[in-house]
Amino acid sequence: MKDDRLQHTIDLLKRCGAEKGITITEEEMAGKIGLSVQQLQAYAEGEEPVPDGLRARLRAAYSDLIAAIKQDGYRNSLQATIRGIKSFGKDVGVTITEEEMAGKIDMPIAQLQAYIDGEQPAPRNMTQLLLTAYDDLYKEIQQRNRNGSLRSRMDRIRKKGEEKGITITDEEMARHLGMTGEELAAYLKDPGKTQEEYSALADRLWAAYPELLKNSRIVSSTVQMHHKTPLYVELDWEELGDE
Repeated sequence: MKDDRLQHTIDLLKRCGAEKGITITEEEMAGKIGLSVQQLQAYAEGEEPVPDGLRARLRAAYSDLIAAIKQDGYRNSLQATIRGIKSFGKDVGVTITEEEMAGKIDMPIAQLQAYIDGEQPAPRNMTQLLLTAYDDLYKEIQQRNRNGSLRSRMDRIRKKGEEKGITITDEEMARHLGMTGEELAAYLKDPGKTQEEYSALADRLWAAYPELLKNSRIVSSTVQMHHKTPLYVELDWEELGDE
């Protein structure tokens, strides 16, 4: 039976190389740890038991490459987070500068800029530090946009109606939800309603126009703060870490 863990490590190292424009072969890997390629393949295929620490030896042989890939990820994540925070500030009418961000995390702006520009290695936790510092802003954006799914469906229904020469008013949509137009308007502004409640109402409204929306794809406009690390390659960091 194939050794999936060893094969996974081999595949990840190949992907690391590819992201840096380097072709890493199994023959090269084997040579770096003092094996023949046939022996390495025999281990990966499960033809022979994998020696203890073999995967760690492979990772150690490419430690510089792994470190470079990780650093690319940390820097890209930091840059994306900064763009996101500025965008959210703009959404609420506030200009957020990198200097302000640096102050929020008690860091000189020159230091933050060095991380952003890649002049110094960015610490792994930089993204989380900034996200934590602007947690209140993120929550405000979430609160403002919690009714995004319902508003999006209403806009879509109106547009589809116009395409068919039908005028669909808020009052009509409200009736499908068992409300008056005024009640729906108040519902949309109700600070006590959750995003889940708005989403459920949006689904009910969508279902009320089956013929109009036939073959129409559901699109949600709910705004989320994306801070997923934009790595050059989606690596399994645990796999490439220490045993």
